[in-house]
Amino acid sequence: MPNGVSVLHEVIESYLGGVNSPGSGIPTFDKTTAEFKAYEKAHNETERIDPRHIAPVKSQDPVDGKLYINKPHPIIQELMSNY
Repeated sequence: MPNGVSVLHEVIESYLGGVNSPGSGIPTFDKTTAEFKAYEKAHNETERIDPRHIAPVKSQDPVDGKLYINKPHPIIQELMSNY
């Protein structure tokens, strides 16, 4: 991605979320919540406006639930190196 695309994506997404879903609260990763649905709507519209954005690689620790963004999961990466 060109420099600045990720920042522009976040700015547009935040703006759309604030305009279209004011007061919806902090988004969660639970797809059933109103907060996630508001985030998803803003995210999808942002992707339509500027399709240069590339979503980061995400993984979630199966034990403690921590999310890793743009980094290989430490345990999975270690396991994969054995193959």
